[in-house]
Amino acid sequence: MSAVTDLRVRTRSEADLRRMRASDTVRKKYGVPRHLWGHRLSHYVARDADQRNAADILLQHLREWGSRNGSARGVLLAGPHGTGKSHLACAALYELAYQSREKQLCRFVSAHDYVAAKQTILGRFDTDVSERISEYQDADLLVLDQLGGEHRTATGYAESTLYQLVSDRYNDGRPTVVTTWLGKRQLTEIHPALMNLLEREAATLVPMTGGTDARG
Repeated sequence: MSAVTDLRVRTRSEADLRRMRASDTVRKKYGVPRHLWGHRLSHYVARDADQRNAADILLQHLREWGSRNGSARGVLLAGPHGTGKSHLACAALYELAYQSREKQLCRFVSAHDYVAAKQTILGRFDTDVSERISEYQDADLLVLDQLGGEHRTATGYAESTLYQLVSDRYNDGRPTVVTTWLGKRQLTEIHPALMNLLEREAATLVPMTGGTDARG
């Protein structure tokens, strides 16, 4: 290998490393788990018809979210484990961050972690947790992952907390991408008010029942 070729290879490798580091910094800032990060939606390789359909719908919504008078209507990705829901939701988040050059605030949180964070500040003040909650509430795009995985009690606290989050965001013009492994009937039984809101106006429902396991 010539000195010039070696320099080009090293320069390209260093540039790739800088991009990787920058991407990982963005991932951490947005709160996305490492295994769900790394693909822009426009570069997403669908493995089945459901994933292609979901990617197309998310891309269409992204164009609306990115416009000045964009829609606040989010997306509900519903289907069994391993169908690619969370990967697609995070790819949409990555795409919006990339297109806006990170000028738009994007965040990821599981339903379980959001409810747990809200419970943490009941009766006491925690600056770090309160700031995180505010970021989830105010993000230009929020991915609310694994709806149904939150800890529920007889008080209905989890149900009302998640409904309030999505409802307030929708009323403020902020879309939410929700993922769940629950079927429509189960989701309606557990979250009747939230499901009614999502179906009626706050989200486009996208079923993902393909047989391809995106985790493999």
